[in-house]
Amino acid sequence: MRALRARARVAAAVLLAGLAAPAGASSFPVFDNDPVDSSSGRPYPILPGTPREVGIFFYLVMWALVALTFILTALIARSKFGFSLQCIRQNESA
Repeated sequence: MRALRARARVAAAVLLAGLAAPAGASSFPVFDNDPVDSSSGRPYPILPGTPREVGIFFYLVMWALVALTFILTALIARSKFGFSLQCIRQNESA
């Protein structure tokens, strides 16, 4: 059981390390093929802001989702429902 928890912690640490490395927003394909206005020849921006601002926005949104996931998981684990799930995990005939 301890080995399983240790592996889960290592996997979570690797996942968080991967999330912490921001990718350049200009490398996303959404900025490569913006539709072009036929009268002026300038592209319509699909997303508002510069590519850097959009990248930072999505980066922060993903961190907010990670935090929300951890909070919800902790709340469920400490509830009656979470306790019943832990009981089922330990004895599947329950």
